[in-house]
Amino acid sequence: MNKGYFFSLLLSALLFGCSSTGNTPDKDTIVTGSVSDQASRIYWLDTIKDAPSRLTEKTTLGREGHYDADYRWRAGVLREVILQGSVRDGDKMLPMSVHIRYDTNERAVYQKYRLNGSVLPLRKAELVKYAREANFSLESAKAASKAGIRFFQGYWSDGELTECDTDKTKTLKFMPSFPRFVKQRLEMEDNFIAAVGSVGNTSNLVSGIIALDTDSADCIERPEPEAD
Repeated sequence: MNKGYFFSLLLSALLFGCSSTGNTPDKDTIVTGSVSDQASRIYWLDTIKDAPSRLTEKTTLGREGHYDADYRWRAGVLREVILQGSVRDGDKMLPMSVHIRYDTNERAVYQKYRLNGSVLPLRKAELVKYAREANFSLESAKAASKAGIRFFQGYWSDGELTECDTDKTKTLKFMPSFPRFVKQRLEMEDNFIAAVGSVGNTSNLVSGIIALDTDSADCIERPEPEAD
């Protein structure tokens, strides 16, 4: 697990998001997320004519595990859930994967749950739970987008941030309540930073951090979990 995610669990942050237009006509992609003491989440939401089509999610649960998720909708109805990651079992981390398909009434018509190599059945309540979690993530992403909060990431050096996606060089400002030890670390060494706040042409305002790592860390990319 990337050690930068552990750092994010020490901080509180608002939901964040950014939007861009893809190659498909009328398709938009927003990137949102949240940070709490329990979990760090990033969402990539594709919409076509304002209707959800796909949501991918990268979630870290501290010492309890992590997973990547891929949710698909058609005509506004959840049709598929794919998850890949690991969960804690005592002092061990076990690999797990989930694949569920739903019909037009959002009833599960296919399921496969694999834990540490063994295929296990999912109860009806668990199938419903995965659908609810997908729709909750969707609402979280939509709320962040509507609020106009932005996510950005890049490499910090000599008082400037070079953004991953745009390659623009910007200065950073911090909210008055931001933890002082974070600012002190940025002053002392080069870092990779993924943050939430407002984005400007020449300067970004940081209101929370989702990841802080060494400058050798890679930019966070959209996950592509595969069906088992």
